[in-house]
Amino acid sequence: MIAVTYLPSDERSPLPGDVRECRFDDFTAFKQWVQDYVCIHCLLDFYQFTYKAPTTLGEWLDMGCGCEIFIEDENDIID
Repeated sequence: MIAVTYLPSDERSPLPGDVRECRFDDFTAFKQWVQDYVCIHCLLDFYQFTYKAPTTLGEWLDMGCGCEIFIEDENDIID
């Protein structure tokens, strides 16, 4: 199980159900949420900084939006 906590307390949470913490049962659902979550501005910043599109989950969460969440992966589902 992957637990995601949204850190900014003064903003509306982008997690399903507008909650502060959400648990994903499988990696596919988590990956889809990450790709839906990261905004176009952060993707453009990443591209302008690295001159490539993000390919790994770490790259998707490397800048901007990725800094707003805490991910806990107790079962090592994320490679």
